[in-house]
Amino acid sequence: MDLTEITSQIKPNLKVLAKGVKVGSVDHVDGEFLKLNRKDADDRLHHWIPLNWIEKIDDNNVFLSHSAAEYKHSRRNSKPLM
Repeated sequence: MDLTEITSQIKPNLKVLAKGVKVGSVDHVDGEFLKLNRKDADDRLHHWIPLNWIEKIDDNNVFLSHSAAEYKHSRRNSKPLM
């Protein structure tokens, strides 16, 4: 999937799943990152993940190629520099 195709399919509030485990929901695309809503975060903060982590997207979900543990370990807790 290329970035243009990915960003055209991403909509606010889609669930973000890491190998079947909900890790959050979409706030919006922020450059080459997906910004997640803080209301769904375990620590109530916004988190960013690279768009290249996205494996596929359907009408309701964004599926990541990383596990929930990998997501939690590698997510960004502040806006990435672009």
